Amino acid sequence: MKKNAFLIMMAAILVTATVAACGNGSASDNTAVEEAVQPISAADPPVPEPVRTPLRAPSVEERLAFRQQEPGRYRFNPEDGRRHMTILTARSRVIVLNRVSGMVNSLHVEEGDRVAEGDVLASLDRETHKLRAAIAAAEAGRTRAIYLRNLEAFAEEARIRIVSELELEVSRAEYLQAQADSALAAIELGYTDITAPISGHVIERRIQQGQWIGTQEECFTVADLDILWAVFMVPRDSWSQPPEVGDEVTLLVDPDGSNFTISGTIKLISPVVDPGGGIKITVEVRRTSSFSTLRVGMPVELRQEQE
Repeated sequence: MKKNAFLIMMAAILVTATVAACGNGSASDNTAVEEAVQPISAADPPVPEPVRTPLRAPSVEERLAFRQQEPGRYRFNPEDGRRHMTILTARSRVIVLNRVSGMVNSLHVEEGDRVAEGDVLASLDRETHKLRAAIAAAEAGRTRAIYLRNLEAFAEEARIRIVSELELEVSRAEYLQAQADSALAAIELGYTDITAPISGHVIERRIQQGQWIGTQEECFTVADLDILWAVFMVPRDSWSQPPEVGDEVTLLVDPDGSNFTISGTIKLISPVVDPGGGIKITVEVRRTSSFSTLRVGMPVELRQEQE
């Protein structure tokens, strides 16, 4: 009995000490929290706001200065490992079609010859077309005489009008039609000479002397080989700065062969991005005496500019 009373008294002492300890710890914690969340007083200095510079487009002078300071603005990313290659093509390349049918009477040029715009490349037999032009001219003269006679007979000063207004209009229409037929026959007679539509070189001849050719038949191919184009499809992320028309780039000609570099000028930039994220860029190269070995079909590579 005494032992149980002693145990009960010791348990009561332990509980009282634990409660007192817990009460003292809570008060200390609350004080620390209250000090941490004290509001900033009016005397404290304000927090500075970040400075935001408004965006604006660079001026022409700034862009020119940028080009002078950054010669490598068209550097490709050397880490992507991509090569941008194409082949040289002629800026102007025209297939010459025949406009009238006939026998090829003579050839005046061969492949590789330089021609100027309007030069005669080949001639067809002219006799049939001469006769057609003569017949058309005679018909135009006959209908003209009839129309002038009817016009005189229908004049107001004529005593008796032996020509009706309808006959006068019919004769006038026949004369105008015959006049047009005569002009058309003269044009077709001129088409018996097949001429060059542009200045350049004859790169292909498709007809032979003595061959009969019909209308709209391919006869020659003429191309301007002095100005060559290289069309690249370049990903947008390949440029350190967006390209502009008129900028110069470096091309490596025949990377797996002769391997020499030339300069080119960006002439066209497509405003459309293809589904793969590429932009079509057309680079113009002028074929001079220094680069006389340039040929259509040569492979070229758009190279990284050096610092």
